[in-house]
Amino acid sequence: MSKVLPVDTVPEERRKPWILHMLDVNTMNFCAFAMCPLYPDIKAKEDGENGKDKKVEVDMEKEAKSGDQLLLAVPNTLTSESIDIFHVPTLHRLHNIPSPGPEKPGMIMCLSLFVHPVTKCLTVLSGYEDGSISVFSFTSSISPSSSFPSAAPSSRPPQWNTIYQSKSHIQPILSLSLDPSPDRKFFLTSGADDRIVKYLIPTTTTPFSPSTSNPKSIISSAKDEPKMLKTAHAGQQSIEMRNDGKIAATAGWDGRARVYGVAKMRELAVLKWHKDGCFAVAVADVLQGEGVESGGNGEGKELVGRLGQLDVKGERLRKARETHWVAVGGKDGKVSLWDVY
Repeated sequence: MSKVLPVDTVPEERRKPWILHMLDVNTMNFCAFAMCPLYPDIKAKEDGENGKDKKVEVDMEKEAKSGDQLLLAVPNTLTSESIDIFHVPTLHRLHNIPSPGPEKPGMIMCLSLFVHPVTKCLTVLSGYEDGSISVFSFTSSISPSSSFPSAAPSSRPPQWNTIYQSKSHIQPILSLSLDPSPDRKFFLTSGADDRIVKYLIPTTTTPFSPSTSNPKSIISSAKDEPKMLKTAHAGQQSIEMRNDGKIAATAGWDGRARVYGVAKMRELAVLKWHKDGCFAVAVADVLQGEGVESGGNGEGKELVGRLGQLDVKGERLRKARETHWVAVGGKDGKVSLWDVY
């Protein structure tokens, strides 16, 4: 795909988007898919479905030689409480994660899929209609140097365990945002209520045990309970953290976007411009090279000297790259851009 801006002229004709793969999914819900890259030399097995493994492995071996591979997590076609994980580009279903407990939490509202940096296991975060969240972990670790998820011959077959469960929202969860750092220590959720909740992600694959002394409070083996911020503004449709993990932005039904400090969980700014409700928010990455002008090795002065010779267009592009953008989309069909922190 071309990265040239629409306002710029290019000598060659702009290529239109084209379809590479198509996957039929359950659209009778509000949940977007989640994805994570799969190492080219890793093959996955569907536990409990013998007979499909060899065909899946052969297809994945062929596709691994031709291009990138992805794992996609989507709600199950028949039951919206369970999760299906597909392999792209073969479009084979590799895993099915059932409902986290006997009590139905309602349909899945949001998902996140990643490989945990500590356990090296596939991990899924899911938010539900009843306001609860669950963290699932696959009991077989993977790494770029292995061909299969590791499992000792005498051990039980790999399976999905529910390693964390909590119900801190009183309304459906609408969005979640995973810790953008490589550590993947926590995630945030927002919902139809006025709460923003910060959860720690366990570093284990052991199934959780609900508290027997307080059955209404579902707490996992994690030491710290969720940290809650009551914003007094119900209906925060979307939440996203910046890549440095310092701030998070939300889009609200009241037509305001809000910026919060992640560490102390407090409101920093209110972005008021849209007349109707806001439903989407995006936060641009902070460039790793920012602040180089103040470096003590002389490179900063050289960079400033070069920037002083840029033309107007170059200066505009430099400023655009260094601006801490937040984009907010509203029901009015407009997108607003903001420069924050």
